Amino acid sequence: MVVLLLSTALAPAWAAGGPRRSRAMATGQPAAAIPEWTILVYLDGDNDLDDVVEADLQEMEDGVPAHVRLLILVDRANTSGSQLWECSKGVRRLHEEGPEPDMGDWQTLARFLDRGLALAPASHIALIIWNHGMGWKHPEGAATRGIASDDTSGSFITADQLGLALREGARRHGRRLDVVAFDACLMQMVEVAWAVHRWCDVLIGSEEVVPRAGFPYDRFLGGLPVGADAEKLARHWVDTYLESYRQKEPQPVALSAWRCRDLPAVFDAVNGLAKALLTTPAAGPVVKSVLQEVQRFTARDHIDLGHFGDLLGSRLTDETIRTALEKLRIALDRARLCANHTGGHLRHSQGLAIYFPSRSAFCSPSYQTLEFARMSQWDDWLAHYHAWLDMSEEVARLETEGAVALPEVVRRVEQLARSHPEVGAAGQAQIRFWAVHQAEGGRAAEVEAVIGRGWLSGD
Repeated sequence: MVVLLLSTALAPAWAAGGPRRSRAMATGQPAAAIPEWTILVYLDGDNDLDDVVEADLQEMEDGVPAHVRLLILVDRANTSGSQLWECSKGVRRLHEEGPEPDMGDWQTLARFLDRGLALAPASHIALIIWNHGMGWKHPEGAATRGIASDDTSGSFITADQLGLALREGARRHGRRLDVVAFDACLMQMVEVAWAVHRWCDVLIGSEEVVPRAGFPYDRFLGGLPVGADAEKLARHWVDTYLESYRQKEPQPVALSAWRCRDLPAVFDAVNGLAKALLTTPAAGPVVKSVLQEVQRFTARDHIDLGHFGDLLGSRLTDETIRTALEKLRIALDRARLCANHTGGHLRHSQGLAIYFPSRSAFCSPSYQTLEFARMSQWDDWLAHYHAWLDMSEEVARLETEGAVALPEVVRRVEQLARSHPEVGAAGQAQIRFWAVHQAEGGRAAEVEAVIGRGWLSGD
């Protein structure tokens, strides 16, 4: 049932221009009891998901129990404004109408969060961001970038801006959010978790694509037990999502929940692994083989962090690497509240992805602007690995050409050393081949070239 309510003017609006028309709560009524949960839904349908907006709103209305209150900010592709809906006790009420919002502006999200916390205090607060998702990435010209892409404005929210929105939205209320959940694709990755972990207790999302139908809100809300805290809600959420898609969707799905208080140890472990890999000359070939088998997702440059560590640990015996991998395994196990999938190509999913393009040509230069990249050495390791890979392929080409004139060998090896100094300095690339020294009457000699310090030796 949908009800239109008249209301007094309330707190700052989510849109910079303020509310266009306020209709709100009947006056003279006793204040409602504070619910156990308020769930704020940032529903950005100003894109090609507009056609599934109403179905999800109906699911929310049908499923919401008495101990939960929902506030839903809705922007659609076929309207020139926005609506703020409230759902409680099986009734959906139009709380307020406003001007066209820019849902791809992080400040719109911050204002909605601030307003929701003021309007609907509760023992626990969850925020759902409903839209397309691309993890940390925002490739120029792509239809989907970051999260909360707004077709009217052409804007979107980046990973780091998510952190800003959560911080600013909750600032005057003096509290963290209990749960942040992404009803969007590909958002459960280290780079996004870094941006938001300081502002919430539990993070829910998927490493993989979320089907168009999104979260099963009627089942999730209708089955939420009374007295659930953030962790119990998250487990229920993951179980409900997986069970729903086992029954109706042939496409494999995955969902996970992470304890944000334990994520800093994961970030430290990733940084420690990057440092260890940077100083291990044998790492390049092993990582190359691991990347042939590691769990990847629809975004092929997202790999599962836990599976990557498992594969690496089974192939590298270096003690520094093994110590770093053990720290990573322990940190992931401690921070992972729950993670599940429906099998298929996701059978090695452990719940948290990280960026690792297979080749330098696929690397995004904007990765280095991320706060996570600036605060860790993971981007340094990626640059180092891709430099090694590019050079090793050139070395392999050199080695297969047979005997070549020595001056040409010198020129090409010097060129390699100049173009990849970070690999050369570590002395990781060695070339053995037959060369023809023209000054000695064409006598062939076996030459070993080592890119780096004292790079040419042999006779």
